[in-house]
Amino acid sequence: MSGVFRTLQNRLAVITGATGTLGTSIARRFAQEGASVIVASRSLERAQKTLEGLKLEEPWPVQKHRCFEMDVKKTGDWERLVKEHVRLIFIHSFPPPNSFIEF
Repeated sequence: MSGVFRTLQNRLAVITGATGTLGTSIARRFAQEGASVIVASRSLERAQKTLEGLKLEEPWPVQKHRCFEMDVKKTGDWERLVKEHVRLIFIHSFPPPNSFIEF
């Protein structure tokens, strides 16, 4: 069923916790659907291993997978991620009080 719908073609997906069992499966599925995936993890070494696995699975020609070392609990890491890789964020729900990040 790999890439049947192509619903994420030309999209960028940031997958946090992407080096664990569930995160890797999510990253793989997003890649199969055409997304360029950022494998985000506290361990750059583990992120690179996951990234290599994605690259071996016949990516779409325009996909640009990459890894990013970050701790989701650190605001500075989110700011760095957005500045380096993200052009647009659309949040369709409200986060908990006092959890906004200013860029």
